[in-house]
Amino acid sequence: MIKASITTGLGYTKHGDKISQKDAEGMIQHAMVQLSKDFGGCTTYQGQGAWVDGQGKLVVEQVLTIEAIGLSLSHEDAKAKAESVAAYLRDNLGQECVVLAFSTIDASLV
Repeated sequence: MIKASITTGLGYTKHGDKISQKDAEGMIQHAMVQLSKDFGGCTTYQGQGAWVDGQGKLVVEQVLTIEAIGLSLSHEDAKAKAESVAAYLRDNLGQECVVLAFSTIDASLV
């Protein structure tokens, strides 16, 4: 099985503008629907992340990680589908980039 994990900031755009919580919720909902259709479901985790802006100031913001496990997807299909969702979040949340990670896991549904 393939596990895809997408992590994105939810606090600020790459230009330092505050992201509306309402807008972010709609985009996250869209991403969750798409990943659930493609992978069969997904799980989200919230946390904090940090980065340094152009003036050297530490910016701490809320981050979200969405994980999806492809039970029957090939690695190539899982990667293409997750990359599409990651690009959607990056572009619509105004991020410089988002983290997209893949791993092969040994798991079963019990």
